[in-house]
Amino acid sequence: MISNFLTIDGGVHKCAVGEWNRARLSAVYFQAGPLADAPSRQAFRLEFDRVIVERPIIRGNATPDPQTIVDLAWESAALAFSYGIPVEAVTPHQWKGEIPKPVHHNRVLLAPVRAPGLDPGEEAILERALPGWKAQIRKALGKCIKSPGKRGAEYYGTWEGHNLIDAVCLGIWVRSGGIPS
Repeated sequence: MISNFLTIDGGVHKCAVGEWNRARLSAVYFQAGPLADAPSRQAFRLEFDRVIVERPIIRGNATPDPQTIVDLAWESAALAFSYGIPVEAVTPHQWKGEIPKPVHHNRVLLAPVRAPGLDPGEEAILERALPGWKAQIRKALGKCIKSPGKRGAEYYGTWEGHNLIDAVCLGIWVRSGGIPS
């Protein structure tokens, strides 16, 4: 049976699916599999039974500001464990490998044959939370193709929605069997 779960990606974003967020964390809620449009933090607290949080890795010079990564990891873990339910930490390599962020987002969310991807209802929820998210991914993908080798977030410029997109992609990975229920 697929559980209800919350995924957390440490990264600045000003909105989340539903009303609840923290300025430095992106969290999304999956209800028995599908991405859910949760109405409040209280609903999150009552309706999920596991938390999956990204545990970032500092990779020498490839990590421009290690202290920011440490701070985000700390905040993500604090939130995850605050619910008092099982927490599972996964590294970026575990759930998306070494694929550049825009390429991964495109493969999971925009590729013509999207498996596992989002269904139309989930796409509508994400569009309400992040208007224009598809165009942002396509724009970042174009930059990545033209100029490979940058940090994934750099392709998105000032658009912080990529962190919420990561939380969604992490959830899709979980529900497709990345972490057994």
